[in-house]
Amino acid sequence: MTKESAPQSTKPPSAISRAREVFEQWLARTGDYRVAAQRTGRRWKAEPRTPLDSGVAVVGSKTTVLGEPTRFIGRNGALGAIHKLFAEGARIVSLLGPAGIGKTRLVLRYADLHASSYPGGVFFCDVSTATSADALCAAIAKTLSVQLSSRGSDEDRIAQLGHALASRTDSLLVLDNLEQVVSVAAPLVGAIANAAPRTTLLQTSRVQLRTQGEVAWQVEALGTPQGAVNAKAALASEAIELFVDRAQLVRSGYVLTDADAPIVAQITQRLDGNALAIELAAARMGILTPAQILARLEKRFDLLVGGARDAPTRQVSMRAALDGSWDLLTEHERTALAQASVFVGGFSLEAAEHVLSLGAGAAEVL
Repeated sequence: MTKESAPQSTKPPSAISRAREVFEQWLARTGDYRVAAQRTGRRWKAEPRTPLDSGVAVVGSKTTVLGEPTRFIGRNGALGAIHKLFAEGARIVSLLGPAGIGKTRLVLRYADLHASSYPGGVFFCDVSTATSADALCAAIAKTLSVQLSSRGSDEDRIAQLGHALASRTDSLLVLDNLEQVVSVAAPLVGAIANAAPRTTLLQTSRVQLRTQGEVAWQVEALGTPQGAVNAKAALASEAIELFVDRAQLVRSGYVLTDADAPIVAQITQRLDGNALAIELAAARMGILTPAQILARLEKRFDLLVGGARDAPTRQVSMRAALDGSWDLLTEHERTALAQASVFVGGFSLEAAEHVLSLGAGAAEVL
């Protein structure tokens, strides 16, 4: 007698392949193996194959990158530098800089320019209101259209997000404004990067996350002209180009003259090339001349208000932007900042160590 052969599946191979493809699509949508199994009625002994070996990776059909409401000015060098970091193999890039320097606009521009390089999707997530791991996961899940399990730990939710991204082909996840939640963002970002090897993460923060594999890149202030300049020479400066462009939004037809050029140059210099400060100053051109704006910079926090009504709170005034940074400081950091105000034009570490006194039990000046 001959042995009977093992029972074979009654479903044709094409049906099995299609079922597995649907399984992986549900996994991409929910990041939850149980939901994917329930939706397809199948359970594989092994976890679904990753996009690297399955051949049926989910391709993203949308982007959540916001449209830019105003013209993007300059920053070509910065855009090129970020692209080079990714081209050289970086998986996690953090753009760092103070409030108003232009981090958000820079990542939006980068995502828009390179969207075609990410067939799995480009996803922009503003996490400025998140203050916990749960809130951070919820914000990312909403951006990815992933329904998180109502039960389970933070680790379970992070795993869901990682699985959802792992089921896609090459994708870009932009996390904007991470500074208020860095302590929980670091492990989350690291876990996502490990779980989804074909996902690139681009993020903005006022401080570095210090997660493994993170490449920190400092966003510099806009360049300002030095010395007396005429209109043509002044417009070669990104800071002045930004001022003129935004001034034209409130004073139609405004053209920078040779008489105005050195005054506008002083305005941008006094504002340290900070993009938000320059935009708020330019918004005053609806009722003030450049000379009047310059004269009122002694009380800059009274002048630099009145951002767009639909803008985030941190962008409606420079005071709001800086208050946000102050609120994130620990008590000894606030003490250090207050004591460092005695310096003019910057200071060295050695000078700070001689002058600052943070009290017993506080962190070192370094």
